[in-house]
Amino acid sequence: MTDYVVPPYFCKVFSSLPNEGLSNDFYAKDTSKKVRAIKRAQGQAGEHLTKPPYGYMVSPTDKKQWIVDEEAAAVVKRIFDLCIGGKGSMQIAKILKENKVLTAKSHKLKRRIPTTKEQQAIFYNTHEAIAEDAVFERAQDN
Repeated sequence: MTDYVVPPYFCKVFSSLPNEGLSNDFYAKDTSKKVRAIKRAQGQAGEHLTKPPYGYMVSPTDKKQWIVDEEAAAVVKRIFDLCIGGKGSMQIAKILKENKVLTAKSHKLKRRIPTTKEQQAIFYNTHEAIAEDAVFERAQDN
């Protein structure tokens, strides 16, 4: 085999051709597909794809596992109880504020990208539940 050396002026001319954008688009789309496939496989394997929600924290011994944050879990259970008791989200927020319960920072919600139900992927039984299934289902109905 012979190694070919491309003169620098040829590289400059070739890089300014209009097809350069096409290869960049292909590369970006290809990379995006691969990342989505990897994330889907990780989710199906039970790995968490996001930071833990309120009520959970990352395990100090295993960074891929979520464990219940007992202090926050007590607040979550209280929220479920208030919901089942007939309180709406505004009433619950008012009660928590009156009791000076710390809430998750609102700036996280502002940065979230809204998704439709069809775009969401739900993986069941990947961590310990804070609320029992029956309590969770009753709260969903309210």
